[in-house]
Amino acid sequence: MANEFTIAGDLEITVAAATDGSIGIFTDATKVGAYRFGVIGGAFDSASISYNHNTTQMIFDIGGTDEIIIDASGGTTVTTIAADLVITGDLTVSGTTTTVNSTNLEITDNKILLNDGEAGAGVTLGTAGLEIDRGPATENSCWVYNDTDDWWEPRDVSDTSGSLPAFKTIGNLEAIDTTNAGDSLTITGTGTIKIPVGTTGQEPGASNGMLRYDSDTDKFRAVINGSWVDVDGALNNIIEDTTPQLGGQLDINTFGLGDGTNLLLDFVEDASSVNHIEIENEATGGGPIIRAVGSDTNVDLHLASKGTGEIILDDVAVLPIFTVAGAPTATAGAVAYFSNGAAGSPVLAFGNGTNWLRCDTLATISAS
Repeated sequence: MANEFTIAGDLEITVAAATDGSIGIFTDATKVGAYRFGVIGGAFDSASISYNHNTTQMIFDIGGTDEIIIDASGGTTVTTIAADLVITGDLTVSGTTTTVNSTNLEITDNKILLNDGEAGAGVTLGTAGLEIDRGPATENSCWVYNDTDDWWEPRDVSDTSGSLPAFKTIGNLEAIDTTNAGDSLTITGTGTIKIPVGTTGQEPGASNGMLRYDSDTDKFRAVINGSWVDVDGALNNIIEDTTPQLGGQLDINTFGLGDGTNLLLDFVEDASSVNHIEIENEATGGGPIIRAVGSDTNVDLHLASKGTGEIILDDVAVLPIFTVAGAPTATAGAVAYFSNGAAGSPVLAFGNGTNWLRCDTLATISAS
């Protein structure tokens, strides 16, 4: 090769003290200057360090492959490393954007710190998290921490309202743990909650607290006391609950009892009432009791017909039995049986508002 010289040993260049020293390779402005390394008689360079004036690139070549390229074109320095790069110390990247074009990204650390160096009391930008590229035709999605509301949420990139989006789905969520004291699950917004929907045959094994919608029966189903039962929001048929119980007063809300068309029993409520009816069942041999009870000491029991209707007793009526000495107030229209009201003999009498009068003679009852 022209302009070559051979050195049998080392080449040492000494520069005078306190003076900068350099080895210069000067070429045309469009050419390449290089330091080349090889073996004697070799056909190719083993390695080279060159600078291309035309492309403003510094190239480190090994075995004919550009392993490292430092490109300063356009005022920006870009370094390209063609082979694997192993850094045994720390790596600090101070640029604005770090791009990793890799099929698999493996990180040994068990935590990833985002928003490092935050100077404020919270996330100054409002949110911090991960963004997923969904392709050019679809808006990217994010999983971010919302510092304003202090929760994690899925959202679209364009959603900066700070509120939860309506369409996101979390698949195969096994459990939300609220076992610690004070824990609770809060669902906000004006939307809805959609629970699982399936056929009766798809009903899973019973575990207390489960809730689903049965598409065969069009009813909500829940597991109560270890068994699946219908939960009918309209309460059309309480017979399905074989042991219904009230935990307090039943508010009839101006309605009565019936089959939905025909009224069986109606109720009228007096807002200032202190007295009411009590119904008591009895054991064998005794008849049930309907009695007036309440806060008053003495409470009447009224039976009222409608219009010109009458109160009809279809069987024998047993009247109360009194003695003349124990006669109650002679309320007009009252009827009673006195065991000694007819000069010591039994007699039926009625009250005229003042006295009890015998029904047979209209005389005042008397024990003698």
